[in-house]
Amino acid sequence: MSQIIDVSILLCVRNGMPYLRDAVNSVLEQTGPLFELIAVDDGSIDESLNWLEQLAFKDKRLVVVRNYSSRGLTYSLNKALAIARGKYIARIDHDDIWLSEKLIRQVEFLDNHDDLVLVATAYKEADTFKGWKRNPILPICTNDSEIRLALYKYNPFCHSSIIVRRSILNSINGYDESFKYAQDYELWTRVLTLGRAITLPEVLCIRRVGENNISTVKERAQRFNALRAKIYWCVRSHFSLRVLLPVFNDIIIILSPTWLKNSIRKLMHKVN
Repeated sequence: MSQIIDVSILLCVRNGMPYLRDAVNSVLEQTGPLFELIAVDDGSIDESLNWLEQLAFKDKRLVVVRNYSSRGLTYSLNKALAIARGKYIARIDHDDIWLSEKLIRQVEFLDNHDDLVLVATAYKEADTFKGWKRNPILPICTNDSEIRLALYKYNPFCHSSIIVRRSILNSINGYDESFKYAQDYELWTRVLTLGRAITLPEVLCIRRVGENNISTVKERAQRFNALRAKIYWCVRSHFSLRVLLPVFNDIIIILSPTWLKNSIRKLMHKVN
């Protein structure tokens, strides 16, 4: 008789070593709910796939799926979602880290609040090589009203911090594969039409940032897709003038040279 899985965790990786070890280990060390970790290797040419397969042989909670050529993050997420068995779906990027109480805190909250469709957590940003840790530059919204207002301006969640009901994701057919980047932002604009969301104030996730982070490497494409998500949120909720300034800001950033954006980012961040 197969066990009932509480949470299916989706992890997609392409050439993720050495950060992949920390991400996977932080999941396998979670306390509380029964879970499966579905890792999709997106055509890696480093040791990512080999390491995952060796670990899966020892730990049956880990399920490894392979793309023989790179198909991208959004495709890989939907591939993992299609085989997920858990009542809830969580996400972790291959270079992020969870604190050990993350899953149990979120599962307990969802179990006790049927009207919630999504629970996120507060998070910190970290750079391994430079050794700093900082609060995110954008404010963390804790209640549903703040989250809905924030969607007009920016993505209010760290993708690696969220947990969502699988029934909700299945009802909206998962991630939109026309979004190569900012696919999570677009997803929230559909998820939040079906129920409430909150963010737990405890820092239970560490998001790694740096020069190789996808948000930095593909910033223009990321911004363009985020702009699309903002517009979709206006359509799916109701139009608000709050979206006008963020849209203008996105357009300016998309058109600005990289050196200028990096300089502004350094001034705005407060490093702890």
